[in-house]
Amino acid sequence: MVRVSIVFLSVLLLCVVASAQSLTPDSGSVNNGVYSNTYFGFSYTYPKDWVVHGDATNQRIIELGRERATDTKALSEPSANVLIKHVHQLLTVFQYALGTPGVSNNAAVQIIAEDVRHAPAITDGRVYLLNMQELLTKMGCQMVQKEPAEMIVSGRQFFRQDFRTPVKDIYVQQVMIVYVTKGYALSFGFTVGPDQNIEDLVRTMDSFKFNVALPHSPRRTPR
Repeated sequence: MVRVSIVFLSVLLLCVVASAQSLTPDSGSVNNGVYSNTYFGFSYTYPKDWVVHGDATNQRIIELGRERATDTKALSEPSANVLIKHVHQLLTVFQYALGTPGVSNNAAVQIIAEDVRHAPAITDGRVYLLNMQELLTKMGCQMVQKEPAEMIVSGRQFFRQDFRTPVKDIYVQQVMIVYVTKGYALSFGFTVGPDQNIEDLVRTMDSFKFNVALPHSPRRTPR
């Protein structure tokens, strides 16, 4: 009986280790309006009744971002391809489902994790955003402030950068809020139209919590 118990315990430990090793930055799920990520250990409640978009939308957003970066000469095509391989699109939600008729300015929230382990100087969100400023400026964006602003979220030091991005004949308002953890820049991106109040979206960061366990029976993010 003792030998059986030892064998059982050994198998159990191996299963736990295997499970832990399988976690990746993409290990997230959506349940009742809450996105939870087990790799980074956080939860975030996105705006009520907004629509979660899956892998197909994320892929299209990545392709459009690469096209804009290369068309504006902000990045060379090889550099853009390398960057994309190190970016994880964790969550994309829009106020209205993409393709809804009559929607001119569709507000959005995105959560992205970028692997920055190759750049040891990027130790916090401020340094990451200062690096991003040059890239965004080359892409035609206008910085609202020169220096990223500190924010304390769930007891951690985040940094915020406001900017405006040209889309057709208007400038949309955007905010990036970033925290560096586990060698990744964890970035929350908020986008609204020129006449909307972006602070309403920024306030959803009040729902952000670290070290929260996943809900029971989570539903995977739609694909």
